[in-house]
Amino acid sequence: RQRPGRSPTRERVTRARTWPLCMHHGLIPASATDFPLWWSARAIRILVTGATGLLGPYLVEAASRRGNVIGLARRGGDLLCDLVEAEATSTALRRADPDVVVHAVALTDVDRCEREPEVADRVNRQAVVNLVAALPPRTGLVYVSTDQVYPDCPGPHREGGERPVNAYGRSKLAGELAALRHSAGL
Repeated sequence: RQRPGRSPTRERVTRARTWPLCMHHGLIPASATDFPLWWSARAIRILVTGATGLLGPYLVEAASRRGNVIGLARRGGDLLCDLVEAEATSTALRRADPDVVVHAVALTDVDRCEREPEVADRVNRQAVVNLVAALPPRTGLVYVSTDQVYPDCPGPHREGGERPVNAYGRSKLAGELAALRHSAGL
């Protein structure tokens, strides 16, 4: 719950705890021996992109229980940046110096993606390309995708069965492929 006059993101940052997030398993391990070797016992720095968007505030809240969180957004985050701009992305990542990036930036308006596929591509693919180019190899990357990358039929779906039926799905799949180019991406 937000206190009057306080930024919800800032409040969550100050309440951050020191348990690392296990990116290999996607959950909090029962003991320190369950961590991948590349994690240390110190508090990790988690950069959540799209921190003020549709999913971002929930990710910031969840991540704040696992480490020190920095919320990145075009407007209203701890760190301001438009990830479509390569140099701005590089500068923001140097400033944040995260251990893990949870990338939740997306243009999710399916109708707008159909009307403006070039905008969908810039936001949903190019921003990821810029992130991957600027991330050090040691920095983990978690890419938030969508079921829209699969055919228009009931799931569950299998990896390798991607066949997006709209511009939104195509742009998110292109973002997935860009994220997979990062050595520590999932």
